Amino acid sequence: MAEPGKQRASLWWQNPWVLTAFILASATPILFVTLPPLTDYFGHMGRYRVELGLATSPELQRNWDFHWALIANLGVDLLIVPLA
Repeated sequence: MAEPGKQRASLWWQNPWVLTAFILASATPILFVTLPPLTDYFGHMGRYRVELGLATSPELQRNWDFHWALIANLGVDLLIVPLA
């Protein structure tokens, strides 16, 4: 335990400037290209909507179905229901 009156030194990754640098570094692929690598964005958003609303929407049930399958690049689908 720390002594009263003494603050615990913050860790390097808790510094706001480090966080800002990480955010900017992760955004560089989108900021400096002519065509952003988000071509399948709307497909993913549509699939998430079908996944979440299929059980309660007759309109979605008429045209769509959702079956789980273990395939590459769809791991985020596992997080959609808990995060929604």
